Amino acid sequence: MRLDKNQNFKSIQTYAASVIYQPFKNTYWSVSLSSALRNPTLSDQYLYLNVGPAILSGQVGGVDSLITPDSFKEALEKQDITKLVYFNIPALRPEFVTTIETILRTKIGSRLNVEVNYYRNTYKNFIGYLIGVNATFLPPPIIYLLPASYQAYRYSANSTSQVNTEGFSIGLNYHLTPQYTIEGNYTFNHLTKSNENDPIIPAYNTPTNKYNIGFTGTDLRLTRLGFLQHLGFSVYYKWVDSYTFEGSPQFTGSIKAYGLVDAQVNIQLPQEKIMIKVGASNLLNNQHYETYGGPSIGRLGYMQVNYAF
Repeated sequence: MRLDKNQNFKSIQTYAASVIYQPFKNTYWSVSLSSALRNPTLSDQYLYLNVGPAILSGQVGGVDSLITPDSFKEALEKQDITKLVYFNIPALRPEFVTTIETILRTKIGSRLNVEVNYYRNTYKNFIGYLIGVNATFLPPPIIYLLPASYQAYRYSANSTSQVNTEGFSIGLNYHLTPQYTIEGNYTFNHLTKSNENDPIIPAYNTPTNKYNIGFTGTDLRLTRLGFLQHLGFSVYYKWVDSYTFEGSPQFTGSIKAYGLVDAQVNIQLPQEKIMIKVGASNLLNNQHYETYGGPSIGRLGYMQVNYAF
């Protein structure tokens, strides 16, 4: 059990419990039930940044009398002030999540390890964003409906409906020999709202599908001499599905699917005190985007030397 208190919010209790069962040799099954708290960040509470199309703003005490962007546009197009739809945003509250997770780990034969995982998160007061317009209009006898002033805002807000995320993963690890291993995993993630008409923008920013495939070698002996008797390497291919990245109004859009190759070679020098690692992330320099509106990402090469005293 745990108790959290923030000066801007009421105290909240969280809990966790788990059970692990071994039905067979080398097979383990675990089930856990837990809850967690996420207090709004300082940006969620106090940000005030004008980015042009809108002002990104945090809030603590709530916001009144905002106009939905669609109704604002419709009212101006049809010159009908009755088309305006007003709404309020309640004071921001901490996000609370309850998680149930089950994991099965087993070994098949002497070479294959398997791990299967399933989770489901249920969120209360999920923290996201709402976009609204603050506007005043010229009074009669103006013939046309014209705003005297208007400004679009993106405010931090809680979802008014229950938000669920669920997913599963499966991982395989196969030892070809004591030195060589093939491994792979696949992950599925999905978000749903109990009320799909809830206007909250969740900013989940998680691809639905991902997988990795890898081949590794450890403690390889390429020569009979002391040098190159402790060589290792790893090569991984990672694929990420396309998804919608939700940020500020001008930084919301589609991220294309991409695949990357990471590789590394490490050598243990004969003294066994020095380890040299040379590798690269995105070895093939596949220029890709991981955030909408952000820079493209290419190859990152590195060299690392570890010395054990």
